[in-house]
Amino acid sequence: MKLKLAAAAVGLALSGAALADSAGISQFGTDNFAYVDQTNSGAWAGVSQNGDRNHVGFSYEYNGVTYYYPGIQQVDVSSGYAYITQQGNDNNANIFQYVGSGMVATIQQGGWYYDPQAQTYTDYGNANNNYAGISQYYSDNVTASIQQFGDFNGAYVSQGYGSGNNAMIVQIGNYHYASTYQTGNNNTARIVQR
Repeated sequence: MKLKLAAAAVGLALSGAALADSAGISQFGTDNFAYVDQTNSGAWAGVSQNGDRNHVGFSYEYNGVTYYYPGIQQVDVSSGYAYITQQGNDNNANIFQYVGSGMVATIQQGGWYYDPQAQTYTDYGNANNNYAGISQYYSDNVTASIQQFGDFNGAYVSQGYGSGNNAMIVQIGNYHYASTYQTGNNNTARIVQR
């Protein structure tokens, strides 16, 4: 059975008129879908999936053209944070962040994950044949990080029209593909494959 889950960001009032969005999705099983769309500053979004053939975002083909929809989308956000953790095989994760500054995006597929709030480690083991993509455009001082453990994984980070941006991809295992694309000034990119 296919479980489709869409999470809308819930506005939380902070001090004064400031607003922040917060959304969290946890899914266990196979063939799950997750989607979060946020447009306020200080937005936080997290998706955790355990199983095979899970998707944070999706794509479809029409008349020979492939269309992509992000799993987590943050637009016009300052100091936004988005993370995805996936355990299993044949999973897909996508984060899009546009028009903002100080945003952070992290995707973890397999391996060990450290939760700074609970101060605990989780062993996700190996995750094979997965794809992770992060796109950050029209943004300055943003960070993208992808970590993949297992074999036959692919990763792509695209950061366009911004300055002072950082991209890092770490892939542990065999037969990986990794690519970064950056335009602007004072950007850094690092790919580690072992």
